[in-house]
Amino acid sequence: AHLVPPLEQEQRVVGFDWGIRSLITVSILEKGQEGDATRDKPPYRQIRRPLFLNTGGIDGRQARLRREIDHLKACQQKYQALITEAVKALDEHRTPLPVHFPRWQERVAAFKQRIERCWQTYARRNRELAHLASNVLILLALVYDCHLICAENLTTLRTIGPGKDVRGRW
Repeated sequence: AHLVPPLEQEQRVVGFDWGIRSLITVSILEKGQEGDATRDKPPYRQIRRPLFLNTGGIDGRQARLRREIDHLKACQQKYQALITEAVKALDEHRTPLPVHFPRWQERVAAFKQRIERCWQTYARRNRELAHLASNVLILLALVYDCHLICAENLTTLRTIGPGKDVRGRW
């Protein structure tokens, strides 16, 4: 291992942005010489075309998994409503519980387990994609002799409801 030079001495930087259509968009910039920055010549120049890391079919699989989760939640809510009605009828009118009541409870529990497994799969795929993206960024930094990788901090963004796409608007 060797020491990384101070930030002021860095000549090249890898910059990336998380995207919707592609997982990340990567640009590699090089610092210009002192005094080179003019109106026509910015202080940094891009030394390669932007790289777009597309995820291929993963986006479709994640969307199908989200639709499956929505379908399972709807089924779970249907059976939960039946259970609630049966318990309410028992309390208010002393109506005996239906014969299918234990089966409804089993189905609600089964739907809950399946939803949890789907979310775990969804999260695992997202972690794998983030790991892939980080490996690509490190590879590019090594190839282009960059000691600095920069990204925008997106933790403060909040969704404001559904937008054009399924993913919502920021």
